Amino acid sequence: MSLKTLHIFLVVASVAACSAYGMWCVVSFLREGGASWLLTALLPLGGGFALIFQGVVFYKETEEEPWL
Repeated sequence: MSLKTLHIFLVVASVAACSAYGMWCVVSFLREGGASWLLTALLPLGGGFALIFQGVVFYKETEEEPWL
């Protein structure tokens, strides 16, 4: 497995984990209410979007390099 493939795999796994935790916080907010759940949900969801952006930038930068 190349370094590029490992990096993309870890980014995808991290996005999935952030999304799952963020959605769990949203569901808890809808069930129980409370602003703390909503604020807690924004952090992992924002981190997931940042990881998607970082993954796309990394892929574009290493697209021409076959040795990675």
